Order: sequence, then structure tokens, then C-alpha cells
Amino acid sequence: MNDSYLLVSVSKLPEALLKVALAKEDISRSGMNVSDACRKEGISRSVFYKYRDYVFRPEEKEKKKSAVFSVKVEDKEGVLNSVLNVISHHRANVLNIYQNTPMHDVAFVSIKIDYSKADCSLEELSKELSNLPYVSKVEVSAHA
Repeated sequence: MNDSYLLVSVSKLPEALLKVALAKEDISRSGMNVSDACRKEGISRSVFYKYRDYVFRPEEKEKKKSAVFSVKVEDKEGVLNSVLNVISHHRANVLNIYQNTPMHDVAFVSIKIDYSKADCSLEELSKELSNLPYVSKVEVSAHA
């Protein structure tokens, strides 16, 4: 059942899963931080982090759009920060970052983003990232 989903009545869900969903709503609606949302709903942060990517309303899952950027950068101070600032500026949310150890003053970085609320296309974002100093290559290696 990998990547399969079931619709289950809220009345039949274990209480912890329902509280994770409520905490996620608290965070998205009121801007509450994770600790406060967990405290309000009566769950631990570990329970929240364990289930947060697996408990959602159907409409929440449908609207998420993700992409992975593969970025080749020179090993210079502040380069990754400038890349992340551009992504953030366009209202995309960084989900995951992987950077290998620089070799010969070059590093490869994979950045997974949620661009469902972004104010530009992936192509525009890629072009803007490519124009940053010390960024020599940007590719969108996956998107959904």
C-alpha cells in the first residue's frame, strides 16, 4: 500500500492523529508555532513530527506542489543563503536541503520546495537562481 490513501471517518481515527491534524490547522490558520499548537492540542512535538506529513485533509494534499532544484554553486560564503532568500522571497517553502561536501571549490545542493503558494513559475524561479553570483547551474530535477 505504498503511497496509497484511505479515507477514514474522524470518529474512527486514533485521537493522536486527529490532534496532529488540528495542530497543523492551528499553525496554518493562526501562525502559531509548533510548540504552542502541540501544547494547545495536548500532543508531544515528537508525535506531531512523526505524523505531520501523513495526516491531512484531502483538500490539503491536493494543493501541495513540490519540486526539487539541483543547484551547482561555488564554495563561497553566503551563496546558499542567497539561494534560500530568493526561494523565500517568492513565497516558496523549503522542505528539504541536501548539500554535499564541496570538492574543488564546487558544491552540489538539492533543494526540495513546496511552490503551491509561490508568486512565480518554476522556470522563472530557476532563471532567477541561475543569475545569482557563484551559482553556475540550476535544474529542476523533479516536480509534482
